[in-house]
Amino acid sequence: MANVKITELPIASAAATTDVLPIVQSGATKQLTNQKLFTGPTISAPTISGGTISAPTITNPTVSTGTFTSPSLVTPALGTPASGTLTNCTGLPVATGVSGLGSGVSTFLATPSSANLRNALTDETGTGAAVFADAPTFSGMFRIPTATVAAAGSSETDAAAVTYGFTTVTNANGTRGIIFPAAVAGAIVIIRNTVGNVLKIYPGTADSINGGTVTTGNYNMGGNDGAMFVAFDDTAWWSIVT
Repeated sequence: MANVKITELPIASAAATTDVLPIVQSGATKQLTNQKLFTGPTISAPTISGGTISAPTITNPTVSTGTFTSPSLVTPALGTPASGTLTNCTGLPVATGVSGLGSGVSTFLATPSSANLRNALTDETGTGAAVFADAPTFSGMFRIPTATVAAAGSSETDAAAVTYGFTTVTNANGTRGIIFPAAVAGAIVIIRNTVGNVLKIYPGTADSINGGTVTTGNYNMGGNDGAMFVAFDDTAWWSIVT
């Protein structure tokens, strides 16, 4: 057969999947159909450089290394990626998609109600709606804590400690006393002396009562007397005598 230039060959039509391509292997002629050539190939460690593959469909691939720029993945199973940035991701379910949250936190994030906030807290007290107002309106009776404390000691160093609220004090003898908690603006302490002797009342180390500190003078409450003390700021208690 004479040599023929490729440019002189007749225009070829597209090959069908049933067309046969002859090949020679080890001196033997074999047939290979287009269907066998292009269906289900296994490509191992390919290098594609500088080309463009438009809208390919790749089913169940396993890729060990490589870079894909702006791919669209349809229902992929990503496994456990080594790293990733989720800045632009959406649709993450809070209840099942975030780990490490405390009990009730995911429920609160999904439905941020007062009841769900209370369930997410571990040191809450009481029930009802959360309050975020300077002058809230409360329903029901407003109550402050009450306690009974026996006066003790002879100075601020060994006096019996009391806390905020209403405290009934016993055991006063003119020498024994009590010491206040740290002043906090707006805090209230009500003291009732149940015996007929003077009760000594000391402010906290950094505070004062009616201007007197633990080193410049304590407050002396008469026998069977009482008074309310209000903290004007974080250092000063002022008495309101009953």
